Amino acid sequence: MKNSELKKALDFLREDYPTIPGLNRYSRYVRKKLERKKFNRAFEFFKDKNVIDIGSHIGFYASISSIYASNVIAIDLNDDLLEAGKVFIEKLKIDNIVFEKKDMYTLDDKYFEKHNINAVLLHKIYGNTQWSEDQSKNIFNLIRKYCDVAIFNKKEEVFQEFLDDPNFTFQEIAYGSRSLFVITRK
Repeated sequence: MKNSELKKALDFLREDYPTIPGLNRYSRYVRKKLERKKFNRAFEFFKDKNVIDIGSHIGFYASISSIYASNVIAIDLNDDLLEAGKVFIEKLKIDNIVFEKKDMYTLDDKYFEKHNINAVLLHKIYGNTQWSEDQSKNIFNLIRKYCDVAIFNKKEEVFQEFLDDPNFTFQEIAYGSRSLFVITRK
């Protein structure tokens, strides 16, 4: 992340971000992450990629991705979060992110091809719902087929198939007590 862009994002989070209803407590969490250089380093893998941010929330990860990526599509099912995300990127004057209400389980070849997606950011978004084996296989098959890079913010057993795949390399980028997990095509 360029210093001027990092400063702009941090200033926004200190001053303007708390005025977005319902998101005040999230501001401190986001600010801490932006201040960690190791955290931001993971997103350099998105350089010149077309990224889909699955489970985008308000687009925090999407906004960092947008610094490196050509384009970012941020999908979520929560209308309020999508609207807050639009305010967030408007305040930061980011023009290469599009927010879309979409269920990750409806993603398919046609969607990835239409948007020329070649990188994925996947959050631990399945909290209260269980991934069925078929649903998770579909997502991971799309990643395997179309993507050069995937970043996960949680290392789950379901990602094990990438760790065992000889076509991909795995890197853990630790920041504080947490990590981002980057999988790249060889």
